[in-house]
Amino acid sequence: MGSRLADLEKEVALLRSQNQTLGSTEKLQLDPDFYIAFEDRFRGPFDIIKERVAVYVSDLSHLANSKKKVVDIGCGRGELLTVLKESHIYTIGVDNNPSSIASLQERGFEAYCEDLSRFLKRTPDASIAAITMLHVVEHLPFDVLLSTFQEVFRVLEPGGIFIAETPNSLNLSVGSSTFWIDPTHQRPVHPEVLRFLSIHCGFHQSNIRGLNLEAPEQKLDLYPDIALFAIKKCVK
Repeated sequence: MGSRLADLEKEVALLRSQNQTLGSTEKLQLDPDFYIAFEDRFRGPFDIIKERVAVYVSDLSHLANSKKKVVDIGCGRGELLTVLKESHIYTIGVDNNPSSIASLQERGFEAYCEDLSRFLKRTPDASIAAITMLHVVEHLPFDVLLSTFQEVFRVLEPGGIFIAETPNSLNLSVGSSTFWIDPTHQRPVHPEVLRFLSIHCGFHQSNIRGLNLEAPEQKLDLYPDIALFAIKKCVK
């Protein structure tokens, strides 16, 4: 019994050490080019995703033609960067995939290859007008998710907007099947958990919006994706 307990304690210690290692980054350390090919296959064509993320332009349109900065963390292939640039909204991209960043830089985008935690920690207080994270939170261990929300709140200026899009765990097809296609996903994040985290970390307003509803004959009554919109209180 004693030896078996010792073996179990070793296994738990190993799992904890592995989780701590993974907690330093938003994705498993896969080959960058492999993950780009994987996203191309399972995320969907660039033009279709670009059309989908254009929904966020109206939420950020007040920043058009200004020097205020939007940061898209986990920018990937740059669909959101593209639509915001076309709308004259100053946006920079951050991603930990060097191949993605190199491609974006070649296309003329301001983009940086960096882990999201390190990027946020080096960013000054109240220095960013909006932060977007599309399909990022589901890649994060919970302790990293919590610290990310705290850091996002810190770096946003008063009135700043935080947008986080993620697969909808309340959709049966998503929660039981499609979510698990990506091996770098940690676990589904319940919409109410996102809402709670934003309020707990200090955001003044927080709401959830359903996204990308399929054709009526295909829908399961719930949107496949959701987005959290959290706004930092303005200073009076």
